[in-house]
Amino acid sequence: MAVIGDPRVLARIRISETASAEEIAEAYAQRRAVIARLAEALSGFDALIAPTLQILPPSIREAEAEFDRVNAAMLRNTSLLNLADTCAMTMPTRTTGTGRPGALMIGGAKGQDTRVLSVGARLDRDLNG
Repeated sequence: MAVIGDPRVLARIRISETASAEEIAEAYAQRRAVIARLAEALSGFDALIAPTLQILPPSIREAEAEFDRVNAAMLRNTSLLNLADTCAMTMPTRTTGTGRPGALMIGGAKGQDTRVLSVGARLDRDLNG
């Protein structure tokens, strides 16, 4: 059977092939706890604002040369919001010292999409003119 897609992504998916039903149930329970804790932490705030990437954006050559390290660093900040069932957007910022653009991640509680987009629009006006 031919593999469709990126084999590196498939390798991450296949990690779960050996998980037992108990391990999967525990993972779901831990995820529910993360969702509850982050929802509580976000309550009372318009948004969570953080860098989208843990590292400056790499070139394609840099990303390919150290794929596992670079990929983990690039996914770290956004993964929590994805795991925790929140909404988020990313907006480009001015270029960094490397000449490549940076980006800000704006996240909010589940269902707060309109608020997150509003905060993003205000930040874009203020930061990028």
